Amino acid sequence: MFSRRGAFSFANERPILLGGALCLDFINTIGWRGDPIRTIEFIPSYSELVHWSLGSGVLDQHKSAHLIDEGLRNPAKSTAALEVAKELRVELESAFDPDLRQSTNLSIATAILRSVGDLEMLVAGADGLRWTSTATGSDILLPLVPVAISGLELATSRKREMVKRCADQDCAWLFIDDTRNHSRRWCSMEDCGNRAKAGAHYARRKQNF
Repeated sequence: MFSRRGAFSFANERPILLGGALCLDFINTIGWRGDPIRTIEFIPSYSELVHWSLGSGVLDQHKSAHLIDEGLRNPAKSTAALEVAKELRVELESAFDPDLRQSTNLSIATAILRSVGDLEMLVAGADGLRWTSTATGSDILLPLVPVAISGLELATSRKREMVKRCADQDCAWLFIDDTRNHSRRWCSMEDCGNRAKAGAHYARRKQNF
């Protein structure tokens, strides 16, 4: 199971995608979101952003290698792209975290799509709108395009109301609860769920002594 420690790289470890939507998985690139003291930044560099995109399945090896080389050749551009990524993450968090839900205006997501290619909006029926872009493999913002598309899709989907925050408030990762009775509480039963069960078991045993 993926451990939320600081000393790791997505070049060696695959991201754990628990959100049910890419934009939520991108929000979850901060470990221990609910605990300011333990918060861990999982995309501290542009290359880590690209590795996360590769591991998430939205970029292939060829494009990833090209973008990492491009970022190394143009550090100012890659630094600026990383800042845009973090601004996008804040925007998505404000839109989808049920404890926040401050804004539905995904202006940064829309601006990313407009900056990398022609923007098209297609009606996708009951699930809302489907967005596409003609971004090319050489654009430094390419890793953010699928995230922006995912955010715009979720914002107009009925699944937006199914977004939950992990019951471990220190974790605070987001996920879509599409279970039949909407009873999912944890981002992962194997991680936060088991930790909560162990904590409850310890508390009961302590009470009995």
